[in-house]
Order: sequence, then structure tokens, then C-alpha cells
Amino acid sequence: VLEGATGTKTVTLHNTGNTPLREHWTYTVDQGTSGGGDITMDNSSTCGTDLTLPVLQPGDSCDLTLDFDASQVGQFTALVNFAGDAAAQVSLHVHTTAVNHDASLSPGALSFGPVAVGKSETRQVTLTNTGNVDWSSSGMATTDGDINMSNTTCFDQALQPGDTCTMDITFSPSQRGEDDGSIFAYDANSSLQFELPVTGSGVASSASLSDQSLSFGDHEVGTTAAKTITVTNTGDIDWSVDASNTTGPVTTTGTCLQAPTAPQSTCTVVVAYAPTSGGEADGSVV
Repeated sequence: VLEGATGTKTVTLHNTGNTPLREHWTYTVDQGTSGGGDITMDNSSTCGTDLTLPVLQPGDSCDLTLDFDASQVGQFTALVNFAGDAAAQVSLHVHTTAVNHDASLSPGALSFGPVAVGKSETRQVTLTNTGNVDWSSSGMATTDGDINMSNTTCFDQALQPGDTCTMDITFSPSQRGEDDGSIFAYDANSSLQFELPVTGSGVASSASLSDQSLSFGDHEVGTTAAKTITVTNTGDIDWSVDASNTTGPVTTTGTCLQAPTAPQSTCTVVVAYAPTSGGEADGSVV
């Protein structure tokens, strides 16, 4: 029986004698080894919850329904004695166990923060069996299409107490804006479920250039000409420019290469053209 829950069993009381069983039965519980729990008579007992029985003729029967309220983990044994008139007495041996199906997730919540739309970030989560019986996953589910689970070792195995399994949680925003969801893990041996809240935001990472191309015209070999391009961060997050990847007789400097540019702010890239030989020359800044 799961700790904190109630287990119910029904036994049938038969009058196997040759005289009627009269009213006013009583019952007592001699508790033996206890994991912490109580045996009580259930309201559904047809013999009566207070055991004020109807008269049971020879061959008649009624149901005794017992509840075990598991208050703490451990073994429970008891002897339930039913005593009535005419020195009639019945004893019922009770054996049960209060168990703890429980698990924990680490971390207990995931916050991805800003992730560019079209990109993905992945974090790993560990599930630990913190109960005292094997824990088996009957399934896991997500509540958001942008949040996915993969590479999990939590399926197709029973985790013994203290054992762990892992899962990768990936956030892949499909649009700009805040995104909240959850990962649910279900215990196959109980109705318990464990929730991992997941938050993140989809952001745009984009920029615009004041010039899409530069033409330096004619310049003497050995001289240098420079032009400045303004870069505007049109996205939602800081934008960094790596203009050091150049081809041809081109070099770059400027404020864009010195620090990230905040959203809706601008920086500059200075492109210098220094021809080393005569004739047409093409270059690029990537």
C-alpha cells in the first residue's frame, strides 16, 4: 500500500455452525510489527461498521471490509479478533506493507533564457528513485511542441532505490516570445506523476547593413582607401560582429569588432582597401 494511501480488503464471514449468530459482535486489533498504520472497518461492510450484525442463520454470510491506512513506510502485521455471542470467535491475520513510490528531478526546473528562433539548446535532467521500492516509468510527456525530450535512459528499466536515469531536454523556439511548458514523468506502479517546469523565450538575432556592397573605384597600388558601414542590431538580443574573415586586399576595424551591440543600437565597420597589384580586385567581408 502506498504511503499516505488506503488499502481495502474484503473477507466474508460465514456461519458454519448449526445455530444462528446473534447481534452485538465486537472486534479488536492486536497490532504486531507496525510500519505505521491503522486497521479500521469500512463503511461498505455488510456486516455493519460497528459489527452490530444482523442475525446470521446457519449457512448465511456477510462481508467484513477492512481498510489499512498506511501512515508511514514499513511492514505491518496484526491479528483482528471478532467475538460474538455463544462464545463464537474468529481471528484474521493481516500482513501488508506500506511502501513509498517517489522520485526527484534534478534540477527541479529548467530555464533556458533567450534562444534564437530556429536554434536549439539542450540541458540534461537526472531522475532519482528516492522511494524504497523499484520505480518504473510508464511514460513521459511534454506540454509544448517547442520542448522535446531525447536520449533518455529512464525507459525500459526499473530503477532500484537510489538509482538514477537521465534525459536530455531541448528547447527549440519556433517563434518570438515567452514560452512555458512542462515535462511529466509517470510512475508505472502508482498514480504519481512528476512535473519538470520548463521556461524559455524565443528571440530574433538579426542585423541590417547600411551598404550591401562597396565600390572603391580606381586606386594606386600601395595606397589605402577606407569606407564605413553602419550595422544596426534589429533583433532582440545583443549582436556580435565577426568581420575578421576577409578575402582579397581588404582589412576591417571599427566599433562592431570591439563589443556586442545592444538591440536597436548601431556600430560601425571600417573597410580598408589596399591593392597590391594592378588590375581588377574583388574582396569580401564575412
